[in-house]
Amino acid sequence: MKKSIGFIVSVVYAYPFVFFAMYMDFIKGSLWGYLIMIAGTSILAVIGKLIMQKKLIILGNLISYFSSIYFVYSMQTLEGWDGYFKPLTAM
Repeated sequence: MKKSIGFIVSVVYAYPFVFFAMYMDFIKGSLWGYLIMIAGTSILAVIGKLIMQKKLIILGNLISYFSSIYFVYSMQTLEGWDGYFKPLTAM
């Protein structure tokens, strides 16, 4: 049972939470994406801790990070994307 829950958590962790939050902010001007990001990663971390899988939490965060970076790089061609997040960049 723990392995199947761990697999499901890993698959959900692969979702690019940070990219989704930034995309919602850029396209709709909505901060709901950031709330979803915070709630989603927190819930997944608690589930990972409950099933005693610290490696799952670390691996899931790394997968989410790299998938978000991939999608952020793919948005570089969109006009105004990088300038929207000034003085910081999307990266």
